[in-house]
This record gives sequence, C-alpha cells and structure tokens, in this order.
Amino acid sequence: MSAKVKLAVFLSLAAILAALPAFAGCSSSGPTSITDATIKIDWVDPIAMVPKSYDPGKSIALEYSTFHVIFKITNPNDFLIAVQTLDAEVLANDISMGQQHADGPIYVPGGKTVSVRIPLTENTRIMTLGLVVQKNMALADALKKIQDTWQAIQDGKATVRAKGAVQLTADSLSKVQNFDLKFP
Repeated sequence: MSAKVKLAVFLSLAAILAALPAFAGCSSSGPTSITDATIKIDWVDPIAMVPKSYDPGKSIALEYSTFHVIFKITNPNDFLIAVQTLDAEVLANDISMGQQHADGPIYVPGGKTVSVRIPLTENTRIMTLGLVVQKNMALADALKKIQDTWQAIQDGKATVRAKGAVQLTADSLSKVQNFDLKFP
C-alpha cells in the first residue's frame, strides 16, 4: 500500500471516529418522562416506646415514644431515578404523629426497590393536650387514647396512615408524586 493510500485510509478512519460521538448523541436520548414509583409502607417498627406497664400517675411530660415508619419505593422505569424529598403526615389510629421530611437524594435504580426509614418521636403530654384542644376530648379520654395507641404500635396492631408527596428526578426531569398509604 502506498503512503498516499495509507494516509487516505487514516484520515477516513479519523473522520469516522471523530463523528461517532455526534451520532451516538443523536441515537441515545435520555428519558422523556418519569413513570410514578410504587410507594408503600412496609413496616412500622417500635423502637423506644412507653413501657407496657404504663402508670398514668407518673409525669407524662417526660414520656417520649419513638417508632419508625419504613417505606418501600420501587422504580418501574428502566433508568435511575432519585427521590429528592419525601414529605409525609403520619397518623397512628387517627392521631397525628406530625409532619415528617426526608431529604435525598435517595437513588433507586431502574426496576429496583429501596427502603426509606422515617423516625417519629412524640411526647405523651403534648399529644394528649393536642387531642384535648383539637378534638375537644376529655383529658381522661385523650390520655387513654394515647396509651392505647402506644400499646397498639408496640403490639403491631396500630393502623398507620401516611399522606404526602415525593419529588422524583431523572436527568433533567422532575416530578412530584402524591401518595396516601395505609398500614397494615
């Protein structure tokens, strides 16, 4: 092969290689929309609850109970999504446990599931006062309702509801997805 032919072949190959990124950019575009994730409450985990031998004669001002709500988030897309935020109002046996916020990003690969644990710590006195003021309950009834709810959480029998939204992102896309979940 002559030097001119070798040079022509080399220049042709160099031109093709230089053009490949442009062709690759045209053929592989990112996602055009995000399909809603599947979100569910997977478990409610009592961590540090008021003792079962509860004695209402002691000061309820010092009583705090902590439990975790564990969400499972499944990505039905074939690309990675990120949960940027998760905001939820959590209720147990129709008693508000407050607004909870989890910052991301929490990455969920395409077709995969991740767990997100939201800790909740509440004070018995504040919750009792909330029921007295907001629901116009008698003090004894409000205290009993709180005691029964703590016990139900410990026994795995509480009905937990979470209402809120997640912000999902992928590439330059962003989407807010609302949810209203119940466990069990």
